[in-house]
Amino acid sequence: AIDYDKVVESRNRNFIILHDKLISKNILDIKFPNGAFAYPYYMENGMEIKKRLAEKKIYIPTLWPNVLSVNDCSSVEYNYSANILPLPCDQRYGAEDMEFLNKVLIHS
Repeated sequence: AIDYDKVVESRNRNFIILHDKLISKNILDIKFPNGAFAYPYYMENGMEIKKRLAEKKIYIPTLWPNVLSVNDCSSVEYNYSANILPLPCDQRYGAEDMEFLNKVLIHS
């Protein structure tokens, strides 16, 4: 018995919170998707940032991990896989979580 409308509403609200805080620093041209599970945030040294976030108990997955092993580190594909952080914004989280995530990112 999942209330899908509330799930989408929560995801959208979290996405907007992150987008409002990070848009000026994000080089990606983000379009607003309905019900996104993650906010794609490009950050130089993404792999290092993921490690720092993990130390704060924030897990950020690596999208397309196979790309890192089959592409040269100077390729666009490698760069995107290593540096796009899919920040969690699904229904398990609320506004306070998004604010905390933003603060941790700013200080990383």
